[in-house]
Amino acid sequence: MNRRILVVDDQAAIHEYFSKSLSAAGRNGLADLDPLELEILELGVGEESEPMYQLDFALSGRQALELLMEAQERRQPYAMAFVDMRMPPGWDGLETVERMWQRDPLLQVVICTAYSDYSWDALQRRVRSVDNFLLLSKPFDVLEIRQAAASMTLRRHLTESTVSQLGTLREELEQSREELEALNRRLVGILDAIPLVSVTTYTELRIRGLNRSAQELLGLHPDAASGRL
Repeated sequence: MNRRILVVDDQAAIHEYFSKSLSAAGRNGLADLDPLELEILELGVGEESEPMYQLDFALSGRQALELLMEAQERRQPYAMAFVDMRMPPGWDGLETVERMWQRDPLLQVVICTAYSDYSWDALQRRVRSVDNFLLLSKPFDVLEIRQAAASMTLRRHLTESTVSQLGTLREELEQSREELEALNRRLVGILDAIPLVSVTTYTELRIRGLNRSAQELLGLHPDAASGRL
């Protein structure tokens, strides 16, 4: 499971706070998960685990985007990011998130803010989707950070699993379609080779296809015959 987290804040003290909060969650974080989440993670209640989260830190939006792109190049994308709303000078938190989503639409985001910089309506107009981000108001405590980390990394895991399953299903459907087309071509070839007149129809008895003998007998091109009773 992807437990890589990017913390974006212009204050190094905040980085240290997240590091201590989520390092503790790594040792004891299972206590913050309910039985269903433990089952999804294939962990038993009370089971010991290695540290749950791998943290990287950025002091600005530009640095955050660079780290995200580097992580993607290593094929180790971040599951989520905690992003401060105000990071003067340069991009604010919302612009940073928009740019990161352009690179990784599945990135889960928690926007940390102590100010009413944007109304909820304004946020909805600017963000691509409200399904993969949360707002966390400052000051926040350790439990809120742990809960947000557990929830958003789990959501990323489930989203990736769903996308992977859909991709596999699409490949299987495409393979089945190609096999059916190949079989159809073989059947058409067989029908064309036989000397008997062969007319295939739909269930309502409208013409679907004619073999060569039928075309010669009826004097009809298959396109002209298609759909006739």
